[in-house]
Amino acid sequence: MADLNDVKQAFDRFPANPFYSAQPAVEPRQRYLIAMTPRSGSTLLAQQLSTRCGLGHPGEFLNEGFIAHFQHLFPTPSLEDFERFLLASFTTSHGVFGFKSDWFRFRQAREIGYLPRLYERIDLAILLRRRDFVAQAVSLAISMQSGIWHDNDVWFTPPEQAYAGLAYDAQMILQNVRGLMEQEYQWARFAREARIPVLRLDYEDFVGGIDETLRTIVAALGQQIEIAPSRSVGAALRPTPSSVNGAWKQRFLASHGGLVERWQALRGTVSVKDLFA
Repeated sequence: MADLNDVKQAFDRFPANPFYSAQPAVEPRQRYLIAMTPRSGSTLLAQQLSTRCGLGHPGEFLNEGFIAHFQHLFPTPSLEDFERFLLASFTTSHGVFGFKSDWFRFRQAREIGYLPRLYERIDLAILLRRRDFVAQAVSLAISMQSGIWHDNDVWFTPPEQAYAGLAYDAQMILQNVRGLMEQEYQWARFAREARIPVLRLDYEDFVGGIDETLRTIVAALGQQIEIAPSRSVGAALRPTPSSVNGAWKQRFLASHGGLVERWQALRGTVSVKDLFA
């Protein structure tokens, strides 16, 4: 993960770009945040909210990868240009703006004042997680090793073939569990201390009832929006499970089963320092 300080300093080198002066100055009437962790289904959730609910497109705007792609496609903006473009382009006609982030990028963005208008007031935090955090940590380990996150990353190589050379790494999975637990705890703490209304959402419930989930989110935002008919999920948004996922999960449970039970019981209630003591 790149340091957002470096990204901010890179933006600061550029003056205002006239290309962006045509963008209106938009102030959202309502902001929502998908407070996610890696491999929790946030890309699919964002796609469904965008295409079926008219709730904007809650992108990962604080992610340096998004910023890099943006700079390849558009004239180089100043930081203010970029912020203006995001709000003008992704705020809906009824004034709703959404975005998603992991905890670590969100925390640093707030600390250094990076794109503050995106999150200066949050009206709803959707705390998204996976109940099966071991499967999530395994999925993250596989993606980190292979570079494969969704089906569009394997257009030319089947997942089983791409994963064939991966090496099981219990320490990486354990470190991922720690990171996921820390983020969940910090997200809940932030929302509680900032007194932000919270909607808790488990990935397993979401994929098992997408329409019901979308209606719940629309209602939590107080919007009167009809949910559009379901579409097939694009290939780029389908997960890429394989037999490797299941095998690695079972190996990890065989060596860490007792700890997993403890982590599950205390999940979200104590800091990682106490959880792993």
